[in-house]
Amino acid sequence: MQDSHKKIETGVKVVLVLIWLTFIGVVFHFRDRITVETLMAYQPKNLFLAAVGMVGVFALKGVSIVIYSGLLYTVTGLLFPAPLAILVNILGSFAMVSIPYWIGRKTGSGTAQYIVAKYPKAAAIQKLRSDNDFLFGFLVRIVGHLPSDIVSVYMGAIGMPYGAYIAGSMMGMLPHMITFPLIGGSIRDWHAPVFWIALCG
Repeated sequence: MQDSHKKIETGVKVVLVLIWLTFIGVVFHFRDRITVETLMAYQPKNLFLAAVGMVGVFALKGVSIVIYSGLLYTVTGLLFPAPLAILVNILGSFAMVSIPYWIGRKTGSGTAQYIVAKYPKAAAIQKLRSDNDFLFGFLVRIVGHLPSDIVSVYMGAIGMPYGAYIAGSMMGMLPHMITFPLIGGSIRDWHAPVFWIALCG
């Protein structure tokens, strides 16, 4: 029975890794087309559908390391009024950091060891960990030494509690969720005070 469970668990891990690698491959293949213009061109005129679509793009970013999250945060400012843009960024970020976390959680410690071997800075961020997992998640996001997706997978793989992880991550990323769309929304009028306030923030 235990052998059967282990085989199923191993199979699930393999499938998750393959899905992740497939997404990365597709996004990498089309990386030259992932620009502000193309993201805006594919968004419907209906604000609700556009918001849902944008959250979906954030989720896709969660399984790839070739899309810069700052680009997505800025695009929301071009697409939506500031309050809606910030809301979309919050919802999108929630999806973006949750999906790779659970991939790491399911694939386990082997993935953590692989990340440390490939990204030595991952070992450095582990030194920031204390008894306060929320603070650890917050500091790692603020420091920003590694791609967001790699950090998410790593934290899932080391078994960091999800509640502390998601709270710390969201708080650490909140400044970018707010300032980037404000920059994007006012980029056409860079003389506007809001542009410079957001830029300095």
